[in-house]
Amino acid sequence: MSQKWATWLSVDGDLRFASHRDMMRSIERLAVRAGVSLRYTQGFNPHPILSLVPPRPVGVASRDDLLVMMLDEPTDASRIVSGLNAAKPPEGLTFIGAAELPAKATPQPRKARYELPLEGTRIKTVAARLSQLEATASWPVERMVKVGRRRRQRDESIVTKTVDLRLYVTDLRITQRSLCFALLSDKAGGARPGEVLGLCGLDERTDLAVLVRVAVDYCLNDSKMDFRTSSGAA
Repeated sequence: MSQKWATWLSVDGDLRFASHRDMMRSIERLAVRAGVSLRYTQGFNPHPILSLVPPRPVGVASRDDLLVMMLDEPTDASRIVSGLNAAKPPEGLTFIGAAELPAKATPQPRKARYELPLEGTRIKTVAARLSQLEATASWPVERMVKVGRRRRQRDESIVTKTVDLRLYVTDLRITQRSLCFALLSDKAGGARPGEVLGLCGLDERTDLAVLVRVAVDYCLNDSKMDFRTSSGAA
């Protein structure tokens, strides 16, 4: 009897620089070492049915990543968490909790919350920038995107796209010597954490490596019901 599970984990240290693909490969390997009975797809190239929702930006630490996986055998939350933590690397990755999901349930991210510690004069500088942003109706940024590539076509081009971050950024403020903000998830588009830092006058690369995704709000199957249990991260 198969089961679908949601498992919360945190990522920090050097592991935060791992790409999404590398993280998926690492989690697959440690799940095998932990004896987790992953379910695999059928066909000539089977792969485990698991996903990280949503993908974590490279360089950003997280206290609330969500791993969704299908298992071939029934188990319980404590066995999953203890097994994965026993097989994980010594630093950078910790499994926090797990909860079983209905077979057809799909967690969808609604809002991701971020924090960046600020020190000294940077607090006043960023606060002044936030005051300027509050007085403006839109927060446009330029983004380079690839277009023109379709199936069986190799040609593609890169164009500049203007995105209004004000449509996707909320709760932008300074609290307890940290810059805090939340990014709304939208199928039509969204904001990138580095773009928000640049908008606030910060370095999109250096400061991105200090940024922490502290929490993600989810719903199930695009419903309005929040998905959060006592097993998950706070």
